[in-house]
Amino acid sequence: MLNHKELINLSKELSYQFNELERMLIWDIARRIDSEINGKGNYTQTAEKQMQDLIDIGYDSKRAREMIANTLGISASVVDSIVYKYGFEKYRDDFKHYATVGKKLQDFERNGFVVNLIRATQEDLKKGILNLSGTIGFVDEKGKFSQVDNYYRQAINTAVFQTTSGAFDYQSVTRRIVKQMAKSGVRTVNYESGVSRSLESTVRNNLLTGISQMAGKIALQNAIDMGEDLMEITAHAGARPSHSVWQGQIVSLSGRSGYLNLIDIGYGDVAGFQGANCYHDWFVFFEGISTRNYTQSQLDEFNDQSKKYEFNGKEYSEYEAGQKMRQIERSISQTKRELVGLDATDDKEMFTARSIYLKRQRELYDEFSEVTGKEKLPLNQLVYNFDRKKAVQATWAYKKVDKLAEKLYNIYNKNERINLLARHNLFNEKWNKSEFRTEKSLQGHFKSHGKEFNFKTKEEYIKSARKLLSKKIDGENIFGYETKDGRTVIYDKAKNEIAIGQNGYIKTFYKPTKQYDYYLEQLEKDVKNGK
Repeated sequence: MLNHKELINLSKELSYQFNELERMLIWDIARRIDSEINGKGNYTQTAEKQMQDLIDIGYDSKRAREMIANTLGISASVVDSIVYKYGFEKYRDDFKHYATVGKKLQDFERNGFVVNLIRATQEDLKKGILNLSGTIGFVDEKGKFSQVDNYYRQAINTAVFQTTSGAFDYQSVTRRIVKQMAKSGVRTVNYESGVSRSLESTVRNNLLTGISQMAGKIALQNAIDMGEDLMEITAHAGARPSHSVWQGQIVSLSGRSGYLNLIDIGYGDVAGFQGANCYHDWFVFFEGISTRNYTQSQLDEFNDQSKKYEFNGKEYSEYEAGQKMRQIERSISQTKRELVGLDATDDKEMFTARSIYLKRQRELYDEFSEVTGKEKLPLNQLVYNFDRKKAVQATWAYKKVDKLAEKLYNIYNKNERINLLARHNLFNEKWNKSEFRTEKSLQGHFKSHGKEFNFKTKEEYIKSARKLLSKKIDGENIFGYETKDGRTVIYDKAKNEIAIGQNGYIKTFYKPTKQYDYYLEQLEKDVKNGK
């Protein structure tokens, strides 16, 4: 019988499909917006007219429809495989279990109830997936849901209006659009209620709930066929509090005294045993023969709501710790979605800043997992059985994003480097009284670069270098990093000034001719050289 962990693992392949669809759509929309409005905000009348024509005609949603249809089609076949595998293994386990007491279930292929139940579950889940095609889109900044093609039209209309009117610069507009797409993620809406949910989590939860209920019905029918009355419910750590009271317990199908009954466990209730998002299972318990699968001490440990984990000054119960892990995972996914969009628009500045943030999120995830013992999900997933011909550009882009994000942040690896964003911002004032190591060094750098600032004296040059080295990094206007050998590099984008210090001494201060690109080149060069 598959346990709770194995049940969750079954859904991963399906999750990969929808995560990849999400990345492809974000990449495509961000790239199109960047391409169509030039990325410069300099519009001639002809360009504006061409843009208006594009808006009037509407976004050619053929590519998006193909992406969605392709993913839904593949996912439907994946569901077939998952449901059959789980149903077969559930029946096989029951077959072996009954055989231990001399009872024989029908052969799997001859059990019409089970075969038909598996087929019905497959069809219901596939139908649910395929019916999502007209419900997929994004939520805008006001919380309003729009299908993919409508969302694109609205986004590009906003981008053109705000940039041509001069209200915002192009980069600010594209960043905001990318950030909102990342925050929303690809969603599916229930048009009757107006409520939208993550597409991936909706499909995954529906799958897990569907196969869990199917397994429960198989076990129940087998017990009825074999004349058995008692069932033992599975148990796992982190169960929701309302389920912890009955997990691991024995249930009487007939309602015999001394045991829980079906009403006690909420069987048939959406919030009860095998209701929505409940992954508990049950199996036959032979009175006087079977041994309980869980000792009371194990159940007490699973259900101990008083058990607390302390992390960053806050306490978490077992259940709360599990919820916190999911929250961190969602925040990591959001940042990765944002990186996809930033890469599509070639926004190197914000890409670098968010890459750093992603690494810090991962470190937080690692630390929280270590403190609580909660198992981590793999954060870099490959897609199984995906049509690479149609997905190659977006797939390559996402791998590039992940690889570059990791490379750009290697310099901040807490086990090998000084964590600049924490340490520099705590000890930045040390540069207030810093000097060049020698008078000769000061004289040489002032002679080479003082004229770039129109400084008349060396004192002005030193004072400005100190001021920049003392600034806190914010990842928006002030950027910087620190190398393993103690060299600090701080760049002010607005003023195009870069200051370099090492071990408490000023090394140089100047205005790079290539501006921000120069800073990025130096950062990548230092990372590549392992400094």
